[in-house]
Amino acid sequence: MRGSRPAPPAGHSPAPGVGKKDAGYALLGSLGAKTRSGRELRAQRDKRSRGGANAQLREIGKMRGSRARFLQSIRTDRFEVGAHLDPAPNPMDATRESTKSNGSQPRRIGILTAGGDAPGMNAAIRAVVRAAALANIEVVGFRRGYEGLIRDLAEPLSGRSVANIVQRGGTFLETSRSDEFRTSAARGLAARNLVRHDIGALIVVGGEGSMIGATIFSGETGVPAFVIPASIDNDIRGTDYSIGFDTAVNTALEAIDRIRDTAFAYERVFCVEVMGRDSGFIAVAVALGGGAEVVIVPEIPHSLDEICNRVEESHRRGKRSSIVVVSEGPRTGGVTPVADALTARLGMPARVVVLGHVQRGGAPSGRDRLLASRMGVGAVQAILDGAPPSLIGEVRGEIVRVALSDVADRRRTLDPALIDLVHQLST
Repeated sequence: MRGSRPAPPAGHSPAPGVGKKDAGYALLGSLGAKTRSGRELRAQRDKRSRGGANAQLREIGKMRGSRARFLQSIRTDRFEVGAHLDPAPNPMDATRESTKSNGSQPRRIGILTAGGDAPGMNAAIRAVVRAAALANIEVVGFRRGYEGLIRDLAEPLSGRSVANIVQRGGTFLETSRSDEFRTSAARGLAARNLVRHDIGALIVVGGEGSMIGATIFSGETGVPAFVIPASIDNDIRGTDYSIGFDTAVNTALEAIDRIRDTAFAYERVFCVEVMGRDSGFIAVAVALGGGAEVVIVPEIPHSLDEICNRVEESHRRGKRSSIVVVSEGPRTGGVTPVADALTARLGMPARVVVLGHVQRGGAPSGRDRLLASRMGVGAVQAILDGAPPSLIGEVRGEIVRVALSDVADRRRTLDPALIDLVHQLST
């Protein structure tokens, strides 16, 4: 009805001494207070909401400002004026960025064997693959050395793929001598292939030439390269022994022991040519171990007359046979001129034996297997430690790291006292 007042809520009764009219006004006042408090709460929520929105807008503004500053910081000279696309990335730069992205260990490493093969290379590959697997690092092998790195002859290696190879000579990854890798263009292709496979470090198993190539490549690309010295010549600076040397010496010694039996029976002079290229380490070791009367090495000039005099003197002392060890190569002239001179002086034919590549093949000796295994593990440990590009060598029985820049293109020198020792012990 018009003018009627709302009924009080159920359960509500006016306070004693208060009339119905006054009670109704009191009830309306309380309801109005509740309505005002509700509006105030909503206003406070709206204010907070607007404050949050304003804060978000301020953050967005900050982000836009940072992006603008970032865009302004980009060097505009990296782009050609009017070009629609960014220039093609330099593979060398890409490799540097991939290897410097973080200080953690690489997820994947590469390995190859280059240059002349040497017994024990397989043992080194096996050690690298299995040591890397223990550190949760994948290994990618490149066939045919640097040539395979250029051509991307890559294949993943696992612990099972290197099973039953520790006793095998040569290298199951194969090897080659790559003249193409001497060019910067070819090295650029090789770097691009490393980027494609996400390879953060490269292990090279090889000799002096392979070490020089690894040093140049690492300097250009920023890829950490680690060289495991493998050469029967044993002429690599930074290590007392290289993989394959011990096997080559023992192979040559086995041949000379057999030759000496025939030389003694026939009272003959045998001239034996061994490998070594420009290094006489194999020749000296074989001469000492085989009891030769004379040794000729490329490091020390020799006289054919002096050689003939030494052999004649040994015969005057009662020796019935003689062994002359000659290191191969143009610096010594090879074994034939020596044999011809002895034949002319002694009046009896001097026999010639060229051992050649038989020294490269065959199962590696126990010494080479042990050395290769230790160096392989040492190379992986160097990568885990974040070491700079290094040669992994053995010095005084300890595995060491030597900076590539300190040993590349510097050949290990032969001690002349070893030549004198050969002559002293042949008396």
